[in-house]
Amino acid sequence: MISVDENSNISVKLNVNDEDGDNLDVSWGTSLLQNGGVNIYPYNDTSFVYTPKSDFIGDDLLQIVVSDDGSPVLTDTVYYKVSVVEYNNINNFNKIFTRVEIYPNPVNQTAELSLHLSKSSNVYIEIFNILGKKIRACKIGKLPMGNSNLNIDVNSLEKGLYLFRIKSNNCFIDKKVIKR
Repeated sequence: MISVDENSNISVKLNVNDEDGDNLDVSWGTSLLQNGGVNIYPYNDTSFVYTPKSDFIGDDLLQIVVSDDGSPVLTDTVYYKVSVVEYNNINNFNKIFTRVEIYPNPVNQTAELSLHLSKSSNVYIEIFNILGKKIRACKIGKLPMGNSNLNIDVNSLEKGLYLFRIKSNNCFIDKKVIKR
């Protein structure tokens, strides 16, 4: 399930791989969407942006079909339930952060932080281990309103689960990241 507030959109990147290295075909079943739209960037990729219709509150459904080497027999279908909630039910992070993504996840050496700010803001990143101990803190600096992409070197982190906290103007959002 994916949640998004009624006044914004959500961007999702899917990790799709095949254990024996076959090519995978990804197709998007947008016919199930009743209350929003999907844009796929780039065409036929595994990233999409969902935008709800104006003033819609409720659930929407997106179908994704993955085929192994184009075979209709070796096919998996995944349904994403998108819950659109009222803006007042979303935590304060939406006042600054309208989108925050970290990928790839799991990560080996470098994680890319992709975020969208509603206004120009100073941004900080803190990394915590699974026990809640702060491993690293970094001031990114003032970022402009809109989209920003940053690379985070995670080579020095041991394998495991981490919490990346992205902070700005007394607002924050936490993202779980697996280091391989």
